[in-house]
Amino acid sequence: MTKQEFIKTFTKDEIVEMLFSHWEFKRIATDICLYLLEKKSKKLLNDMDATMEDVGTKKVSVAEYLEKHKEWKKLDRQLNTLHRNFGDMEK
Repeated sequence: MTKQEFIKTFTKDEIVEMLFSHWEFKRIATDICLYLLEKKSKKLLNDMDATMEDVGTKKVSVAEYLEKHKEWKKLDRQLNTLHRNFGDMEK
């Protein structure tokens, strides 16, 4: 059995509880949170770029532009919420 397979035998709640209940794992937990923040932020930024990619290079209708802008704003709100939640997290 690999380490990954072994860890999968535990629930997400058991793993999270262990990470945040023992002082020796708190730094690791913070590093995991930072890594997840960076990974999700990068994905959202790439999605935002992809959403508006055609707007500057091709002719698009006003309706298409508005739809793309609406999707971009949705992704931007998700990114802002993600960063706000990270900032509000206990250190």
